[in-house]
Amino acid sequence: MRKIFRLAGREPQVDDEIRDELESHLAFKIDALIQSGMSREDAESEARRQLGSMTDAMRQTKAQAVAHRRRRRVGEWWASWVLDLRLVLRSLRRAPGYTAAASAILALGIGATLAVVAIADRLLFTPLPFSAADRVVVMFEGHQTGGGLRLPSYPTVQDWEAQATDFERIAYVPGTQMIWRRPEAAEAILVAFPTAGFFEALGTPPLLGRVLTREDDTGGSRVAVIGYDFWRRYFGSDRSVIGTTLTLAEGPVTVVGVMPPGFQLPYWAQIYLPFRTLPAADQAVVAYRDNHADGLVVGRMAPGATLPQAQASLGIVAQRLAEAYPVEQEGWTRATLIPIRDFLYDPVSYTRRGVPNPVRTVLLFGSGVALVLLIACANVAGLAMVRAQAVERELAVRAALGARRGSLIRLRLLESGVVALFGAVLGLLLAGVLLRVLQRAAPDLLPRLEEVQIEPRLALAAVALAAAAALLSGLIPALRATRGPVADLVKVGRSSSAGRQTRAQQALVVAQVGLAVTLLVGAAVLTRSLIRVANAPIGFEPDGLIGLNVQPDLARYRTPEATLELYRRVLDEVQRTPGVAAAALVNHAPISRAGIATRLVVEGHAEQPGAPAPQAAFRLVSPEYFETMRIPILRGRGFTEADLAGPNDGLIINAALARRHFQGADPLGRRITVFRAARWLPDVGTPISGVVVGVVGDVRHFGAEADPSEEVYLPYTWNPWAFTGVVVRTTGAPDALVEPLWRAVAAIDPDLPRASGGQPNVATFAQRLVTDRAPRNAMTVAAIGVAATAFVLAIVGLYGVVAYAVGLRRREIGVRSALGADTGMVLGLIMREGIGLALVGAGLGVVGGWFAATLLENLVYGVGVRDPVAFVLAPLILLVVAAFATYGPARRAARLDPVEVLKGD
Repeated sequence: MRKIFRLAGREPQVDDEIRDELESHLAFKIDALIQSGMSREDAESEARRQLGSMTDAMRQTKAQAVAHRRRRRVGEWWASWVLDLRLVLRSLRRAPGYTAAASAILALGIGATLAVVAIADRLLFTPLPFSAADRVVVMFEGHQTGGGLRLPSYPTVQDWEAQATDFERIAYVPGTQMIWRRPEAAEAILVAFPTAGFFEALGTPPLLGRVLTREDDTGGSRVAVIGYDFWRRYFGSDRSVIGTTLTLAEGPVTVVGVMPPGFQLPYWAQIYLPFRTLPAADQAVVAYRDNHADGLVVGRMAPGATLPQAQASLGIVAQRLAEAYPVEQEGWTRATLIPIRDFLYDPVSYTRRGVPNPVRTVLLFGSGVALVLLIACANVAGLAMVRAQAVERELAVRAALGARRGSLIRLRLLESGVVALFGAVLGLLLAGVLLRVLQRAAPDLLPRLEEVQIEPRLALAAVALAAAAALLSGLIPALRATRGPVADLVKVGRSSSAGRQTRAQQALVVAQVGLAVTLLVGAAVLTRSLIRVANAPIGFEPDGLIGLNVQPDLARYRTPEATLELYRRVLDEVQRTPGVAAAALVNHAPISRAGIATRLVVEGHAEQPGAPAPQAAFRLVSPEYFETMRIPILRGRGFTEADLAGPNDGLIINAALARRHFQGADPLGRRITVFRAARWLPDVGTPISGVVVGVVGDVRHFGAEADPSEEVYLPYTWNPWAFTGVVVRTTGAPDALVEPLWRAVAAIDPDLPRASGGQPNVATFAQRLVTDRAPRNAMTVAAIGVAATAFVLAIVGLYGVVAYAVGLRRREIGVRSALGADTGMVLGLIMREGIGLALVGAGLGVVGGWFAATLLENLVYGVGVRDPVAFVLAPLILLVVAAFATYGPARRAARLDPVEVLKGD
């Protein structure tokens, strides 16, 4: 029996032996029971019962033995890993330079990669906050010639809603500014007034409270839903905001809901009020069929309806409207439906001019940081090769003592893994820092950028990247370090793998340099583009200029005469402020990203049949405007005080309008007609006819990257605007006059808002230009940062491989020196090899940059994506720096004493 239990604790192959012993014991037991007086049947039954108990005990013993063996093996396995880990940590502690350098290099690659992955995850893969977003579209009218899109008017939207069959909901969302009387100071906020069904069309549940309903649009209560950014900025994310009263100039409203992050539609909307609460003046405007400004139209397609099908059916309705309203709708016979994701992420999304394509930008930088990560892995692999060379004696001793090659490879990979883990932790911290910097420096660079954060699953991604980096950077050095017989490994300094490792390092360096040059070329193109933007003429002199917005409460200034009197008082007070050289009024100042167009009729100018009616920007200015802004008057004259009395036949146009409509002929004295555009006045849309008395230079109103628009200037008294801008030319530093100017304006009316839409109402034009160029600046700085990181890593790799090669060739260099080679010859020998590697890599990088240049399309301004200056400058910079990086090791090699080298050998 003891033998059975001993066998039960052994391996499975002894089961036959156990079975034989059991059968033998069964027969013995039956005979013993028969001899004790039992019948054979009873004896067999009792013997089998006892044998069953013994079998169960045997099975339990066997299971316990197997579990013990497994625990012992796991314990041995764990103990071996713990021992290897302790050895690795001790080894890395003795090499702090390698540990710090490799960890920092990987941290750069992993940190940049994680930051871009976090942005791409939010932008490309996180669902939009709309239910069934693939059925939500933004709706525009399209001209039959394909010559443009425009916002449908509210009457048109009503006709669409009544006749369209492929839509569940269609909603119109006009907007305006309203004065919010806060305890601290009045502020102008941007308010959207969606028609009933807007929130149903989007299907977005609120973060807090509820959304606006159809009952809100018919009842008597005044309620508001606020946006997430508005809630966070002004209420500190206080969840008890529901029920709070906002004191608006038109009356108090009660907050009933807060929308979730990412819900920013229209993009300018800060709060939402029911459509019925739209101010009376704006209600008159939206009822005007020829009003196509300051709004948005969204729709939800019916289940099963496709985009082409819905667009075609709505096009039929548009054709009917063009026949019914030949003046307002002539030629606008098409409907254009844009999926909500495309609308939000398109760079020309009809709301965000000058912002680079976000998807293309993310893909571009994703490709760049992927290359940086590859360069980092290659660099760490090069360091690991040098590191493997340094620990060859240790490997040789372990191999001589019986360590298997797999164990040695595991030890090297474990060291790479520990270094990569350090790099992953640092990379996570770096990614968080990069995101915070980007969010603060250029919050408008990408949609939903403010939502991006390092989430827990990105920590797992960092670990995965670290594991991949450890495998990429550690496997090849580990295989090479353990290749060959033990006797070769023991010959320290004469390893048979030294030559192979040098060639592998050289290949890695060539790859690093090539990738770095590719990125440098892209960064150089973007930098050249940024320089072109900074130097592009914008049509006026921004230095020494301040912009100030005056937004009166129309509940107090109810008439045009009252607003004009306020504007005159403000202008007089500003002009009297010490340090002011000149000041003027304009309804929409340059770089404000605001404007409104008017239909334009040029006497004697026949437009092409069916083409869209020509339009021009509607500018209202005071006589001092062109002098204050330093906009040149190219022909004729500017406005005078006499022109302010009323429409008296004198208009001014810009050069772009003159070029298009007069085609080289003298426009002075030619008659043109525009249409009043002040939406708060009942005469909106009525014509103003006059002759051209002056032609002024073009102004890039929407920034340096936007082409000058056609503009018509009128005296500001002819069509009083509901607000005005004041442009101020200073005699000294403009920053010092910002506060005095606002105090002067506030002295006239303390209730004038200090900010509008979260932006200050008084700022220098230098600040406005910085804000305008922030997306391109941030994109260029990021590109330079990625390229510079790759550049530094490539140079470090080049320096390391040259220094390592010099160390391996000490004896050769000593022999050459002993045979008469002078310092210059040795110096030239080493530098030729280093610069040769850089040349090969630079050539490959230029080729790569040439093919990758298409990624920069739509991201550059004023230069081509294959700009020859960039393609020459980038490799030239790298080669110059590579020469300096090679010079150090080469100089040390040239100074070697051949006697000492040969003696040591």
